Amino acid sequence: MIAQGTPQMIPALSRIWETCFGDSPEYIRFFMERRFSSCRCFVWLEGEEPVGAAYLLPCTLGGRPAYYGYAVGVCPEFQRRGICAEILRSAEDYCRQEGAVFFVLPRPGVEKYYMERGFFPAFFHQFHRFIPVGAPVSGVEFSQVGAEEYLFLRDSFFRGPGSVTWDMEAVAYALEEQRICGGFAHVLYWQGNRYLLFGSKQKETLSIRETTLPLKELESLVPTLCAHYGVSTLVVECPADSLEEGVPRGCCWDFVLDVPGWLGLDLA
Repeated sequence: MIAQGTPQMIPALSRIWETCFGDSPEYIRFFMERRFSSCRCFVWLEGEEPVGAAYLLPCTLGGRPAYYGYAVGVCPEFQRRGICAEILRSAEDYCRQEGAVFFVLPRPGVEKYYMERGFFPAFFHQFHRFIPVGAPVSGVEFSQVGAEEYLFLRDSFFRGPGSVTWDMEAVAYALEEQRICGGFAHVLYWQGNRYLLFGSKQKETLSIRETTLPLKELESLVPTLCAHYGVSTLVVECPADSLEEGVPRGCCWDFVLDVPGWLGLDLA
């Protein structure tokens, strides 16, 4: 049966998470300590034992209340029994009652499952790959960014009818989670302006998952970024120019997002 997650369930929920997703106990503990109290957790109990769960993180989508369905998983020995469907149904019913949009980021290979449940593709994005040409420009500075500054710059740049926005607690968690996982969250200063850089370095490639640098300015800073981070290739993810040109990053339940939109700080 379905139950609401409680702090007493955290040890069992942590075992489910580790079994389903392979994250370290330290990472799972970080989530439970920082985000469990602010999310809505739906749990499937087999007898009195939790065997499946989903965590709904509150946010807004284009100004509407919304929930991001995160870490949806069922222990392998209880899969293919309709438990995940029951958990999702409870989450969907809750969001309907709250007048909120419910969205998820399906893992590769399970997108069809969500489409058959009435989810629609959303958050269309594009990737741009750059190789540095020319010399770095001067006068560019980098520093760590705090949650308050990140929230202000992010909302000022991305706010729109299809953009997901988060509160200060969520942004602070996302920035710390990014650093724990080996990534970075920096602010770049150039020509009197401040720009966000949120990403990670994998060998010779710098992957920027979110930035407030307009594409034109970014292109002129490719040599500078590659030199600063010690890489030879830059890959940038950004909102698609149109639905036709982009690739969906997630999907919304019973809700059609008719603009490309932007998700960004998704913890995926």
